[in-house]
Amino acid sequence: MKDFLLEKLSELKNIDNVQRFKTEKSQIVEIDSQQKAYNKLKEILGDIMTIDEINEKKPEKDEYGVGL
Repeated sequence: MKDFLLEKLSELKNIDNVQRFKTEKSQIVEIDSQQKAYNKLKEILGDIMTIDEINEKKPEKDEYGVGL
């Protein structure tokens, strides 16, 4: 469930999901709306789970790695 919700959150951040409009004003409204939706969903998910993974997945350290 957590992976699903984080995937949906990252989809809101994806620029490919922005609908294209002919007028500049309409395009600005679309981008602002998408950004607000992302921020609101991130806030909601942050209240119910940790969402550090959305920023950047850090590779786990290999405790057996030498000189890495």
